[in-house]
Amino acid sequence: MDRKRVVIVDDHDMIRLGVRVLLENHRHGSFGFDVVMEAVDGQQGWQAVQRCQPDLVLLDIDLPGLDGYEVLRRIKRLPAPPKVVMFSMHRGVLPVRRAHTAQADGFLYKTDPPERLIEGVACALHGRAWGLRLGSDQLTTTHASRPCVLTLRERCIAENLMHGHTNKAIARALCLSPKTVSAHKRNIFRKLAISNLIELADCLRDTDSFGLPRDPMEMDIEAETEVDVEGEIVA
Repeated sequence: MDRKRVVIVDDHDMIRLGVRVLLENHRHGSFGFDVVMEAVDGQQGWQAVQRCQPDLVLLDIDLPGLDGYEVLRRIKRLPAPPKVVMFSMHRGVLPVRRAHTAQADGFLYKTDPPERLIEGVACALHGRAWGLRLGSDQLTTTHASRPCVLTLRERCIAENLMHGHTNKAIARALCLSPKTVSAHKRNIFRKLAISNLIELADCLRDTDSFGLPRDPMEMDIEAETEVDVEGEIVA
């Protein structure tokens, strides 16, 4: 039986262990799986791929150091790159879209059932994209009916950030405190699975700016409150 060499890159011990056990105790058609190396961050993952030359890489998105997207881009620049299946806890269109743009061979959620993992990995090895076409379909329908997962206020702040406005300037324009604007900014980055303004610009460009209101007066004036990742209630 053909044994496919797999590298798992994830910073959670339980995830790596669970995926390893699942893969090594299953076979799909004429082949099985051998996990040849595990890595806990992006740099280790990149080095593991270079060292082991696997057939498949299971790659988390949120990694210390190099994030999964950057590792994916590096892998795909190799002369004979392995198949790469991204997996993440982030549900939504944008992570799938970014994985697709970076030439991932598949996309899985960590909450998917075990059989979906096996099927997704097998499809990627056979050259059939898994989860990415679905993501593209969702992208089209999502933008037609609901521009973004962000609230109106978050969308307005995102647009202002992309116009180069500081937190203090945005706070003055929207009659908010700079601390509240900072909390909204954290929420925006968390929801879109991004970490900097360059990635935010990519998201805005890829999704027709989410239909963002450019003028603060266009914002819905209904009361909006939500809790940010640190438990702070923001208006």
